[in-house]
Amino acid sequence: MTDQMRPFNWVKRLGQGHYVEPNSSVTHCGKPTLGNNYADAIEVTMPCAECIEVEESLAEPEPLERCVLCSNYIPHPAVLHGMNPWPLATSGKCCRECNKEVLAARVRQAQ
Repeated sequence: MTDQMRPFNWVKRLGQGHYVEPNSSVTHCGKPTLGNNYADAIEVTMPCAECIEVEESLAEPEPLERCVLCSNYIPHPAVLHGMNPWPLATSGKCCRECNKEVLAARVRQAQ
């Protein structure tokens, strides 16, 4: 999603925060954007729950990465931290199951 397409904060006079798409006349939760936007004058830490729910449903899912050794998809937490497949591969990441083989190969190499 480009910066031009990202929703921005819309704050009503009483401090109700919302998300609104560029060039739209309604917020994510369906409220009209009539009047002035007070986002620069009134600090709102969290927009309304309906706007958050819509924004989360529009978010692009993070791509899954494949293990360089067995080609299975790597679950999300492992992708964040990654498991180094060396010495069985020189690049990419490996899954938990293949990591057992990687550790065994490292022990053999160290002996």
